Amino acid sequence: MKKFLALATLLVTLLALPLTAGAERSGWKSNTFPFKRLKVVYLKDLSRQDADFQKAHPAFVRDDDAVRKTLLTLQRDLKKEGVTLYNNPVMLPDKQLRNTITLQVQVNHVGEEPATPGAAVTTDKKGKKLTSAGTSYASLSFLATKNGETIYQLTDDRTSNEYTSDTLLAGIIREAADELTKNAKK
Repeated sequence: MKKFLALATLLVTLLALPLTAGAERSGWKSNTFPFKRLKVVYLKDLSRQDADFQKAHPAFVRDDDAVRKTLLTLQRDLKKEGVTLYNNPVMLPDKQLRNTITLQVQVNHVGEEPATPGAAVTTDKKGKKLTSAGTSYASLSFLATKNGETIYQLTDDRTSNEYTSDTLLAGIIREAADELTKNAKK
């Protein structure tokens, strides 16, 4: 009886919690490629494609700086893992070209739908926005290839009423950089 009451209480508590974040993630990672030995990534393409999402969500306010933020965050996170990111193949010495993977990143949609006027927004001491007043969206797709064969593919789509789109974007990139440099299977 105690177990039943505890389980019922837990169930009611979980159902009572508001849904503040959602994530949809799908992808594939090669079991044969040695991701731990990765030292160089050639960024072949970094583009934005969010027209369909904007049509479906008319109140959506697009982050026009999302592509630049994606590049800078990807460079920073891969550098933390000891991997160099190049976006110009001429910069790569021939020796490094053999140990390089090609990465294509697509910014599907990054931005926010504003909440009702007067909603509270939390900021830090410097005035940087920490929480969103409304719904934040971030979605990226990654495709990594080696010699024309796909070795890593991921689409990560996140929604939150609590975090900003910048926070969601940074989280997606951080996890992708970790997965690209580790041999852990999904």
